[in-house]
Amino acid sequence: MTNDRVRGRVWVSARIQGRILGRIACYWAIYHAVLWNAIFITRYIGYRAELIAGDSTPKSLGELYSEFASDYAGLALCATLLAPVFMYDVFRQSHRIAGPLVRFKSVLQRMITGEKVSPVKLRKDDLLTEFQDVFNDFIEYYNQKHAAVSGSDKLNDREAAILEQVTQVRAAVLQEVESMTADSTAGRGRSKAPIERAL
Repeated sequence: MTNDRVRGRVWVSARIQGRILGRIACYWAIYHAVLWNAIFITRYIGYRAELIAGDSTPKSLGELYSEFASDYAGLALCATLLAPVFMYDVFRQSHRIAGPLVRFKSVLQRMITGEKVSPVKLRKDDLLTEFQDVFNDFIEYYNQKHAAVSGSDKLNDREAAILEQVTQVRAAVLQEVESMTADSTAGRGRSKAPIERAL
């Protein structure tokens, strides 16, 4: 899967985006639950003050909560309707974080396998653009080292080939010298035989 196809998706990392969305949703629920009950407690304190002053009739807690829920139903409705919009915006922001991280991870994995990589170019709205410049400097350094290592490997291969040729020539020369020495020894043996018979 290419980087372009990965970045074409909105959901690129369940681990990163899922945790961010889950945490924000939890914060949203806690905030509105606390706000809702804080407003009710404030209203209940006001009711108790009116009851002590004799300006209100006694009511049960259930009746007070029903009246409160009826009066502030619009607040709960607005919070519920705005929740999808709010979560969608958080989702888009999480993609601007997770997307660059996925890109960096993909490039690093290619570098581990020894591939030559190109500089990373993030989208205009992505976050982590400050890290992009440092990361691209590292990629340039890596490519230079990779090219140097590749050149060294080629040089070593050439040296190995030359050494192999030298070894072959040396073996051929030694074989020729041994052959000449053997012929010379055999010639001296043949020349001594007639002299011995003559004596």
